[in-house]
Amino acid sequence: MRNGLIALGVLGLAATWAGCSSSTAPGPTFLGSWHVLPTMNTGFALTPDTFTVKLSAAHGDTTAVSMPPIELIYGPNYVFDSLLTRTWPRGPGDTLWIMEKDPSASLYMLLDGVANAQRDTMLGTITVLGTGAQVIGNFVATKR
Repeated sequence: MRNGLIALGVLGLAATWAGCSSSTAPGPTFLGSWHVLPTMNTGFALTPDTFTVKLSAAHGDTTAVSMPPIELIYGPNYVFDSLLTRTWPRGPGDTLWIMEKDPSASLYMLLDGVANAQRDTMLGTITVLGTGAQVIGNFVATKR
């Protein structure tokens, strides 16, 4: 496992977390272990077929990301296993991007998920980005 760090803007992070709570107490966060269950489109497969993404607080306003190497099985195969693993809140409230790069090619795998208000379940798409973007599947992630 390896960790990648990305700085998250204080205002963006605060607005994202605050959008989940109507009280003054901190709202649920994305931090924790997420068990990801992909459902792939015809012709695509991932190994492992389920995996865990761990998001933890790091220094200052950063988030550490840890996930196993993910192999896309679709001749040729690609292994998304690089230190360029990033995550950041996107858009209003409960949307999260998690991205990993295949070091031997200029391809990225993007998990683009929308969490429920409790931030214990996330639904989303799996996209491969290169010269274009191709959605290759969907996923359900549950916080452990």
